[in-house]
Amino acid sequence: IDVLGQYGFSENFAATVDAGYTQLFAKDNGVDVSLIPIRAGIRYYATPALYFGGKVGIGIQKAKGFDGVTTTAYSFGAGYKLDSKFDVGASYDGYSKNGSIGLIGVRLGYTFGN
Repeated sequence: IDVLGQYGFSENFAATVDAGYTQLFAKDNGVDVSLIPIRAGIRYYATPALYFGGKVGIGIQKAKGFDGVTTTAYSFGAGYKLDSKFDVGASYDGYSKNGSIGLIGVRLGYTFGN
């Protein structure tokens, strides 16, 4: 789950902020991990529909029975606006501190407002 806000400051560039929640389920009696990213970034619109973006910020990582850890959270990816309300995208999300966790994601987004 992720919520993203965007402010366009030119025809081709927009600033973004986002926050979300991801639950990673462990296999074979491992420990489940929760990730909460809080990031700011930029989007470049190569065309009115095609965009590329990157974000950086903090990630809160929590596992049952362990203290929470604050990590560096980052993401980069691309997307395509299907119409004025829906877009699809793919991204790589990373969390780093004394090692790293990386996720590849696909998403369907819905735009509220303009």
